[in-house]
Amino acid sequence: LAISQVGEIAAQRVGRLMQNQYTDLPNGLTSHGHTHIGLGILNMTSETLVKEIRILGMPASLHDASAYNVEDHAPMTPLAVRKAASSIDLLRQVAACELIAAAQAFDLSQGTAIQDPTDPSKTLPVHVTASGLDLQQLIQKSLLMGVTFSQGTDDYLDSDLDGKGLLASNARDEDNPYSSLEHAWDEGFGYFGAARDYADYTDAQIAAGELRDSDGDGAIDFTSEYNFAASVNAAKRDQGSKTPTDFTAQAFEAFPTGRAIIRSAGDTLTPQQLEDLTAQRDLAVDAWEKAIAATVIHYVNDTLQAMATFGSSNYDFPSHAKVWSELKGFSLGLQFNPRSPMLTGDRFSSFHDLIKDAPVLPDASQEDILAYKADLRAARDIIAQAYGFDAANVGDDSGESGW
Repeated sequence: LAISQVGEIAAQRVGRLMQNQYTDLPNGLTSHGHTHIGLGILNMTSETLVKEIRILGMPASLHDASAYNVEDHAPMTPLAVRKAASSIDLLRQVAACELIAAAQAFDLSQGTAIQDPTDPSKTLPVHVTASGLDLQQLIQKSLLMGVTFSQGTDDYLDSDLDGKGLLASNARDEDNPYSSLEHAWDEGFGYFGAARDYADYTDAQIAAGELRDSDGDGAIDFTSEYNFAASVNAAKRDQGSKTPTDFTAQAFEAFPTGRAIIRSAGDTLTPQQLEDLTAQRDLAVDAWEKAIAATVIHYVNDTLQAMATFGSSNYDFPSHAKVWSELKGFSLGLQFNPRSPMLTGDRFSSFHDLIKDAPVLPDASQEDILAYKADLRAARDIIAQAYGFDAANVGDDSGESGW
């Protein structure tokens, strides 16, 4: 409860820092005008984290445990400790949001915010560095891949450890309405992030973030009626493909098909059932990862297009930093699927050697700019070859006409 209160106070401070009426600073702590959200997302993030802390704040002692009504009363101390540890981790993230907001507010108030290297009249958002890194995008995409994609492909849907993932027991105990295998499969589906009626949406509806109250209860259930990041990326890439792809259908059809195999099996899957389930896992993960790889190509193309505007009034430094950082964050995450084609040979390391650890900026020599554009195209080719993408979806030398 104390952690919850501290987090709530910190989140409120973040919210107030974003509002001009409290600080006399620009709304959202941005120097780019009222059409930019600036750091406004930090307010939502901190409030969401605090809500998680509140849920964890329910006393663990309310969940008493005893065996056959003869054991001593259990105060659930281990559970309480785990919940407290989780709450502290979340509080750290709330504190990080506040520190970022406070640093930006201080810089704006002192006039010491980092100048845009290409336009001294503008200052950069606090999460964008002068070297062209968008820290917000790097962190967000790295966490998206390092948590959701990794947990889905290298944990719940993996098959390399006895008793885990696809090798978990399908026997149900008295306390749960599902088996460990059913739980693992459902977790994998959850990390893909599709709503239960995902197949009823068009790609355009998913990409636009359309919400649908499918059960008619007057509310959107985030556990069954909301499409999250990976499932949305799949729809965006299907929608933007020149040669048609259907990552959405391939992934979504594989998950319920696999679930049906598990449901029809006994406590232990037969070798044939395990083979069939593994095949469905491979289909789901293949579509999931291909959608991410297509997104990497999308941001390679965006970076090439940003570089094409060097020296013109159309060039925007923060936008260039954003698309390059999304490219880097997504592509780093391809290492987390142990069966990824990017882990064959030196593909992964070669790709990152080519895109490097920061973008090439307008102040580079013409020779370096041309060389980096060639490197980006070579990196794009590595992805295209690894996943067998059609050339029409990959794009031309300028990053046009593809994803």
